[in-house]
Amino acid sequence: MIVFLDTSALLKLFVAEANSALVREIVSQSAVVVACVLTYVEARSALTRKRRGGELTQEEHARAVSTFESQWPSYAVVELPFSLVRAAAVVAERHALRGYDAVQLASAIEFQAQYGERVTFVSADQRLCAAAAAEGLDAA
Repeated sequence: MIVFLDTSALLKLFVAEANSALVREIVSQSAVVVACVLTYVEARSALTRKRRGGELTQEEHARAVSTFESQWPSYAVVELPFSLVRAAAVVAERHALRGYDAVQLASAIEFQAQYGERVTFVSADQRLCAAAAAEGLDAA
């Protein structure tokens, strides 16, 4: 199985949140984990917000960042050329998505098209998962 993790799903690998165990299980069953290059900055930003907001201690934050950094090279990363940005704009309009959500979804669609294998799109956002399913991806 190939899984595409948006930032909300990827964070569940590094921080205990609702459905973290489910995301870990999905990832453990996957042959390939895919993420958009923008997920890197979104994840680091989210981890820092959690530390500043008191959800993570300094030690928990450092451990989460370290684990994230060590795992990032193992992911298949979808780069962001302008053609993908343009595709994201179309997806945003079609499904009334926020900008970065559309980029995440367009990245998963692009990966599936390039590699010709079904991709399971994983997100904590059910509306985004519904859009993924409408675009021909499996959604979790």
